[in-house]
Amino acid sequence: MHPPVPEAERPTFAGLPYYAVDPDWRFDDLSLEPYTGDEPSNFQIPTSDGQLRPAHRAGVLRFEREGGRHGLTAYTFDGGVDESLFVPFLDATSGTETYGAGRYMDVEPEEDGTYSLDFNLAYHPSCVYDPKYSCPLTPAENRLPMRIEAGLALGIHPVRVFARVILPQATKIAIPNIGSMFIGMVKDTSTFTVIGLLEVVRVTQNLNSTTFQPFVLYTAAAALYVVAAFGIDTATMFVPILVLMIMAIGLNYLIGAVERRVAPWQAEIAGRDE
Repeated sequence: MHPPVPEAERPTFAGLPYYAVDPDWRFDDLSLEPYTGDEPSNFQIPTSDGQLRPAHRAGVLRFEREGGRHGLTAYTFDGGVDESLFVPFLDATSGTETYGAGRYMDVEPEEDGTYSLDFNLAYHPSCVYDPKYSCPLTPAENRLPMRIEAGLALGIHPVRVFARVILPQATKIAIPNIGSMFIGMVKDTSTFTVIGLLEVVRVTQNLNSTTFQPFVLYTAAAALYVVAAFGIDTATMFVPILVLMIMAIGLNYLIGAVERRVAPWQAEIAGRDE
């Protein structure tokens, strides 16, 4: 098995940062309850590279923590390991201290048929270290309201998380769409073609009638046309994308801050309901 860290980064790779082991984050003797949610049992789970992978909701593992009862849906994949359950999750550390698309746990049944959830064994998908890997994204139903300070952490600043993890994956997904837009722009039309091509040709003809330097004039006119046409259309295409990226980043941090604020209240309300 090849390590997920790119070969060029391995000499400076400092190792995997873990939270301190906490026995309280291990839950034993759990039963795999039937899935009774509104989503279909068989579905297509999206991946970090924009693909879809067939998956199945095998059931729900429920545990008690901080006065509330919580559940995580367990999944299986076509061609996966027999009896092994895939349990991804999001928590209040996701996007800051841990990977924004979630951490994973692989769970197998005990001899008596029960299951154990040990968050100390939670790990990051391979795409955290190299965007060439295709990793399932955690469904929203597996978002937990509390901070789970157990298992693998990122150990790097949120800005570096964005630059080294989120941005490369977003770019990999966006490039095909941006490329299609650019090709369509070149093939179909140009803003400057409609607005000023005839005017440029007319002015060039007038200047040529007095200077008699057609090569210089028409070369300059062609250069002006190319710069103006592609400059306007490129700005029209990329400026909205840049604005949306900035808005998405800000919204992501805002949502994370709000979730961390309301998490204690959610746990308290859940405890009252129990």
